[in-house]
Amino acid sequence: MPHTSIFGDPRSALRQFDHLSQAIIDTSSLIYLQEIDLLTSAGRWIRLWTVPGVVREFGAAAAECPIHVIDEKNSTDGADSTDDTLCRAAAGCRLPIISEDRQILMRARKSNLPYFNTLMVLNFLLYKKALDLLEYQTAFDRLRTMARYSDKVYEFGGRVFAEICRRKGHVTDRWSD
Repeated sequence: MPHTSIFGDPRSALRQFDHLSQAIIDTSSLIYLQEIDLLTSAGRWIRLWTVPGVVREFGAAAAECPIHVIDEKNSTDGADSTDDTLCRAAAGCRLPIISEDRQILMRARKSNLPYFNTLMVLNFLLYKKALDLLEYQTAFDRLRTMARYSDKVYEFGGRVFAEICRRKGHVTDRWSD
């Protein structure tokens, strides 16, 4: 029987990767992706949406990012927190969520929306052959210095990485070019 956890199993994560073409992203994940030099690459593979509050929080760097702002008509008058607006927009648009915030991820789960953290985006980019092993390892090492993931999150990310590598020639095709 395959090993499963509250995170699911690695094969189901790869099935989610097969359908990941757009997502709504929060400030923390934008910062992490920028810090590991993968924001532009992620934006090439995933159409990244966000809400105006995230753009304000992210600051001037948002102007140079591959992110699209969900029209303010879809958000409220600003009385809600940025997290509330982001979650409501994700649910309303049925978009997966990319976040580091456990509360946001649990709200996505309650709404039956796929959700990912930066570690899983890193695995997604490897899965899509947007990165080679050296690029993956470099980004992973950078992420590890700043992310505060639990051992269980790292363990699941490692299992997803192993499943990607296990796939017949999937990852090694690009590396042997």
